[in-house]
Amino acid sequence: MPVIEKVEGPIFTPDTVFLPTYAVMLYPRDETRRRQWYAAAMAREYSVCQKEGAPQKVLSDFHAWIPDLWELKLSPARVYQDGMARTGRATLSGCVLLCLLRLAKHHLRHSKLERVKALLASEVGGFNVSESLIEKSWAEFQTVSHLWASILVKPPKAVMDWLSFLKRALTYRRATEEAELLSVEMWKTEMDHLFRLTDQDEPELEPLEPDKIAYLDDQFPHLKSIQRYP
Repeated sequence: MPVIEKVEGPIFTPDTVFLPTYAVMLYPRDETRRRQWYAAAMAREYSVCQKEGAPQKVLSDFHAWIPDLWELKLSPARVYQDGMARTGRATLSGCVLLCLLRLAKHHLRHSKLERVKALLASEVGGFNVSESLIEKSWAEFQTVSHLWASILVKPPKAVMDWLSFLKRALTYRRATEEAELLSVEMWKTEMDHLFRLTDQDEPELEPLEPDKIAYLDDQFPHLKSIQRYP
C-alpha cells in the first residue's frame, strides 16, 4: 500500500510542508528520483531561507538532505527544474480523474477512459493535447491523480490550505474507489486518518456541460456495455 509519510524536519513554511507530497505527485513510480527531487527542493528552500535571514538553528534542520544531494548526477537546480517540468503532464491525470468521476456520477453510460481521452483532446474538451499524451499521463500518474485533481480545484498556499487540499484529495480517492474506476491502488497519506470523512464529505462533482455530453453521444452512439475499469 503506497503511503506518503508525514513531514519530518523543517516545516515552518507552506512550501516545506507540501514538498514531500509534491515529490510523490511528480514521481509516483520512482523512489530514487522522488528522493533526489525532494533533496533538491529542500536545498532550494534552504537558499531562500538563508537569503531571508533565517537563524542558523533553523538552517541546520535542512542538513539531513545533504547525503542525497551528494549523490546527484546533476546540479540540485537542474534536478528541481526537471521535476517541475513534469507538472503539465502530471496535471492531465487530475483532469482525467475529475472527468471520470463526473461521468460516473451523472453520465454512467460514458464512464470509460477512451471517452474521457477523446473528450479532453477534442475542441469542446478545451485541451490542446493528443489522446496519446493523455494516455501516457494517466498510465504514469493515475495513482496520484486525486492529488492533482485537488490541486486543480484549489492550489494550497498556506499550511491550512495544505490540510484542506489533503482532505479534498481524500474525498476524490474515496469516490474513485467506490465507483471502482481504477484497478491499481492510489497513494494514501499518513494524515488521512485525521479527517474522518462522513457521508456528507463528498466531492463537488457537477454534471458535464451539455456540449460535452452531446460530443460524447455523437462520437460513441452505440454503447453495448460499460467497462468499469478504464
